[in-house]
Amino acid sequence: MQTKQRPRVQIKTPGELIAAVPHLLGFVPEESLVICSHRSPLTGELGICVRTDIPPPKDYRALAEQLSVPILRSNAATVTVVIVSQDEGRPPDKLPATGQVEALVGVFAGCGVLVDHSLWTPKITADSPWWCYDAMECSGTVPDPRATELAAMTVAHGATTYRSREEMRATLEPGNSRMLAARSERIAMALRQQPDPAYAQRLVEAVIADIREGQGGLDEDRIVDLTVALVHEEVRDSCLRPEVIELGQAVQDLWLDLTRATPVPYRAEAAGLLAATAFLHGNGPLAGVAIDAALDANRGHRLSKMLRCAMDLGLSPEGFADIVARGLVGVDNPFGPNTNPRRY
Repeated sequence: MQTKQRPRVQIKTPGELIAAVPHLLGFVPEESLVICSHRSPLTGELGICVRTDIPPPKDYRALAEQLSVPILRSNAATVTVVIVSQDEGRPPDKLPATGQVEALVGVFAGCGVLVDHSLWTPKITADSPWWCYDAMECSGTVPDPRATELAAMTVAHGATTYRSREEMRATLEPGNSRMLAARSERIAMALRQQPDPAYAQRLVEAVIADIREGQGGLDEDRIVDLTVALVHEEVRDSCLRPEVIELGQAVQDLWLDLTRATPVPYRAEAAGLLAATAFLHGNGPLAGVAIDAALDANRGHRLSKMLRCAMDLGLSPEGFADIVARGLVGVDNPFGPNTNPRRY
């Protein structure tokens, strides 16, 4: 199985990097700390791009130490720090979250990672001002994020950049509450009959075969039957086999549609599969919101907790594929050993 090839776009200025952040994350961040890692100080090739909320000052160093873990795992040579915040602070006064930037510089230096640039902007929109933390003469305005080469590439590859993380998460939410209540009753009734795992596996295989033939639609009976089948962990985990993941967008869309159609707490299984499949396809932002949906439905959902831990540690999709492969008897790592991390 191969991960998706990323488009190659040259980013020449700090303003262009800031404008690229929404497309790297999948949404426009607000009041956020964003770290973009670079694999080589010579080429500036981007590695992982991580985002978190800006914490209170007492937690600056703790957050810097926490973020050093995924950055080190990504084999970063340098990083660019971007603070997006509309808090008070404009040159010549101290910029917002200066203490957080100083904590990152100190902690990362101790790990052998150079903070090459540290940038601030109040918001990522066209003509928004940006400034460097360590050189006040280094400043400019952000180009229109919607009019960049990376924006065009994102659209061409069928990806969506959402206006916020909340808007992205909303795409997973179900619609008709009355219909969900009726499904919940049907699912609960089916589960009381203790469904047979072998039958559940055959049902899932039939759904996967339909997707392979371009017939992956979900009717009411299939929504209920598939939700019940995925309660069996071994059946659910079989949906992460390489030959299933390689079906690409079609299988990802299946889990997305099932997540939207399934009531709590049963939607945790579909959302967990959506998260894992999205991550293995290189879509970390979608994986993140799908994990949230799964854990909101079931706080103890093991697959989603494992994936959340893997992403927090900076594990690459290839590394996660290796973990999944080891958990599937007789399945080799489809990416091969010792592969390099990719941005997620």
